[in-house]
Amino acid sequence: MLQRLACVTLLALLFLPFVNKAIHIDDVAFLRLGDYFGWNPLQSFPHDYPYQGQAEPLFSAYDATHPLLIPYLLKGLQALFGPAEVPLHLAFMVFPALALWSLVRLARALGDGTNPLPLLVLFGSVPAFVVNGQNLMTDVPTLAFLLAGTAVVAERVQAGDAGSPWWGSLWLGCAVFSSYQALVFVPVLAAFVLAGMPPGALRRRLVLAVLLPAAALLVWLLLVYAVHGVFPLLGGGVRVSVGSEVTRGLQWPVLWPKAIFILAMTGASLAFVLPVRFCLSGAVRPLRAGCVLLGLSAAVFVLAPAESGGLPSRLALAGFGALGLFGLGLAGRELGRWHGAPTTRGMAILCGGWLGMSLLVALVALPFGSARYLLPLLPVLFFVLLRGSASCPPRLPRLGALLLLGAIAWGGLNAWADYTYAGTYRTMAAELAEFRRSLDGDRRIWYIGEWGMRHYFDRAGARYLLAASTEPQPGDFVVIPEMPRFWAPAPELRRRLDFYASREFRSPLPLRLFSRRSGAGFYCHHWGMLPLTFSSAPDEVFVIQEVR
Repeated sequence: MLQRLACVTLLALLFLPFVNKAIHIDDVAFLRLGDYFGWNPLQSFPHDYPYQGQAEPLFSAYDATHPLLIPYLLKGLQALFGPAEVPLHLAFMVFPALALWSLVRLARALGDGTNPLPLLVLFGSVPAFVVNGQNLMTDVPTLAFLLAGTAVVAERVQAGDAGSPWWGSLWLGCAVFSSYQALVFVPVLAAFVLAGMPPGALRRRLVLAVLLPAAALLVWLLLVYAVHGVFPLLGGGVRVSVGSEVTRGLQWPVLWPKAIFILAMTGASLAFVLPVRFCLSGAVRPLRAGCVLLGLSAAVFVLAPAESGGLPSRLALAGFGALGLFGLGLAGRELGRWHGAPTTRGMAILCGGWLGMSLLVALVALPFGSARYLLPLLPVLFFVLLRGSASCPPRLPRLGALLLLGAIAWGGLNAWADYTYAGTYRTMAAELAEFRRSLDGDRRIWYIGEWGMRHYFDRAGARYLLAASTEPQPGDFVVIPEMPRFWAPAPELRRRLDFYASREFRSPLPLRLFSRRSGAGFYCHHWGMLPLTFSSAPDEVFVIQEVR
């Protein structure tokens, strides 16, 4: 009952107030994919789709780097409610709710009677989960389906019988049809079943239930290939495909900064978890822990790439990275202890395999470092660090409760910071629409930019400017943002541009999650190596140029 109340409270405090959040980052891509296939998911309507300033001819839904379950859901929601933010976000609140409750079920199945409340609150309020859970992308839905399927499998294994494993198979099927990356967890779950159950028909049945989603996805991919001649995982020859994204992320100038960012984001996510762990266990040696953290900080400081910024940014990055290494090291030690005991060996295989696969995918299979790419890692990492910490001295629970309240408040501040930043494009588009109405004649407004900016600027009547285009005529305007500026106007057009005005948006809260100026790269490490920054820098700056 207490865990259910905590789930409802977290949703009410950290998600419900932000249901009118603007369409943000890659939300627009998933919203638009529904136009590329019919209600029959094997029916395709290819479009010419410009992306990052380049024309992508006859782009198909099957060329996308994700399967179609979430775009299909968004297609249905838009058919009912249109592109209105509130109903879309309200519908997507089911995914954070499913993720939180599934985590409680998983902790109960794997735990030793430990109260899962600290785990629930800490994961439910961590910024990587809260902020991404308010967007319309696949990351939180995939995680929710993964946790739900894993909880069913763990319950069946721990109960010693297969029971009804097909719910687990259904949830895992939803996960792999939401994101191809979910496939890597299928062999981990199969290994957990083989290690945790004695040989026999029940084990074979449960392994079959775990493997069935991967087989279903393969059948789907072959059907698409048979009908359209495109194998979605290979991208059909488009510029951006799964293969091109992996190749881009494996280049050394990207790989090393991405690795440091992964450590820093992990450390930032553990900022409340580690104190709660030590508070509940009562077993901490401050001097020893301080020396280890200092040494790790020095190592990260030396190894941090040049683009990590000046001395303050580099020091902050070293601190976050040290926390990440420290937390992962503690988890590795805990897993080694579990593996040495027969009763917890299966759990060690599940959690160790899950953490290893999460880190491997984030490092080598994804094109950049991002908080949302670490979402699969965090709930299991938190579980490993917090499991077995129920026996605590009587004087410490009050401190633990204060830490949990602090974590919730911190999650709310991060949600507000991102909500404010996302809204800049919606507000600017409204001002732009008003500006268009005041113009005489047939003067047009062009823009450079992607993400939510593209969604709102298109609705305001502005035109997407291709990198090679010289079409803007004298008297037209070109709007160029600071953040989603992936390209510049063509050289010939650039010579005909004169500064007209600029518009700056600055949040009163001095917390930045995604800011080129302050070096915060929550959504992509190319914008900044730090998971967050405390800064008064503008959230966004738009420069408006007039064509002469």
